[in-house]
Parts: sequence; structure tokens; C-alpha cells
Amino acid sequence: SFLILPDWRGRQLHLVMAGVVDAHVRYLGQVLEQYRSGMRDDLPYRIARRDMHNAEAALSVALSNRLREPGRYRRDLDAAFRFLAVSNTALGYLSGLGAHRGALDGDADEAVFAAGAHLQRALAQIAAALSARRAPPVVDAAAETAMAEALERAGDATDDPRRRLLGTQLALLLRLLPDLRNAAEAAGAPAANSRLAAAG
Repeated sequence: SFLILPDWRGRQLHLVMAGVVDAHVRYLGQVLEQYRSGMRDDLPYRIARRDMHNAEAALSVALSNRLREPGRYRRDLDAAFRFLAVSNTALGYLSGLGAHRGALDGDADEAVFAAGAHLQRALAQIAAALSARRAPPVVDAAAETAMAEALERAGDATDDPRRRLLGTQLALLLRLLPDLRNAAEAAGAPAANSRLAAAG
């Protein structure tokens, strides 16, 4: 059946990858809210966490199925597996944030939550680019690096382990954004890449 009817999900890997990043956005939003208001295992949080893990699993299954198809349908899989590796790293950072979520002591650090909001916007842009099979928008990479460095310095200066972990994990996610954008660009437009290769 794979010779006659190749897996239709394989033709839509860019949408599956977009779903992964979109799930990251929604989970990050739920976690950040609980760093403001306090830890709770309410339904929106549990749905966001479930959707994030399900999206990662769906991408793994789609790639495994793609490997079983005829050779001409397996083009550009290297880029897709690189994307999976980077998204799994992001999942690890997000899971670390979720495991230690809870209201911060004292006044909220607005710089931390500004970085979290930036991450949500950046991830949403990557998801939209994947859905449309286009390159993610060009960003000020130096500004993102500076934001990550500021979070790391603030984490080193605090005695609050929860604040330190929040800043460190957000900084790691900020530093991961270039890799995620590059992986999304490489994996999200296989048709265009194939046409360029054929023309060359």
C-alpha cells in the first residue's frame, strides 16, 4: 500500500511541524501565567501539556511513516529530523519550566515576562511560516542574545531558585530560537528546495 498510496501525512509534514511549534506557544503561555498567579493543574494547563506532547509524538510517527515510503517520497527528511531534534530540545526546556511553575515571591520581574512574551511571538511566527511553507521573518538576533544574557545575569544575582530557573530556561529557549528558525526554514519548504535542485 505504501507503493500505491504513500502516507498522506508525509505530504503535510510542514503542517505537523507547525502544530508542534504552535503547541509550544500555548503551553508556554499557560506556564508563564502560573509563574504569575500560582501553580494549578487546571484543565487549560493539562490540555496544553497534553497537546504539546501529542504534537511531538505525531511528528515522530509521521517521520517514521515517511521512512517506509519509496525513495522519491523521502526527500528532505534530514531537515525534518533536524527540526525534530531541535523541537525536542525546546520541549525539554518547556517541561523544566512546567515542572517548577508557581507564583514568584515578591514583585514580578517584568523583564522576565517580557522575554516570555517575546518567545511566544517568535514561536508563533515560526509556526505561521511553517504553515505557509515560507521562511521565518528576519529578526534582530543580537537583541535576542542580549535578552538571554540579561536573564542569565539576573538569575545569577538572585537567591530565589524559582526565579533563577525561570530566567535560565527562558534564556535557553531564546538561544535556541536561531536553530529552530533555521531548522524550520530548511524543513518547511521541501517543494521549493527540490525545484531549485532540479533546476541546478
